[in-house]
Amino acid sequence: MYTKLDILKAINQLEPIALSTEIAKKIDCESIDNLNDDLEILVEEKLISKHFKKVGVFISYELTIKGFEYINTSKLNSYRFWLPIIISSTLSVFAILISILALINKF
Repeated sequence: MYTKLDILKAINQLEPIALSTEIAKKIDCESIDNLNDDLEILVEEKLISKHFKKVGVFISYELTIKGFEYINTSKLNSYRFWLPIIISSTLSVFAILISILALINKF
């Protein structure tokens, strides 16, 4: 299963020409019809824009500014989750090391 963020990241990596078939390969999507429905939803949300290529009837997609902001916001939220955990665990390790050194120096 893929998320909205997976689709946006795939389009970002495939630009300037992100076709729905290439996006499906990138996110391991089994059904191209479901992906096309999701792409239409993202177009309606103005996270991506749709372009008709002059060669054939291919439709390509590209991120809008709102789509870039969505990706960057999700990265920021990820850091907000993990950073306090990393800092607190690092401080705990230092506290344990200081306690052990204090016990060793006492004897």
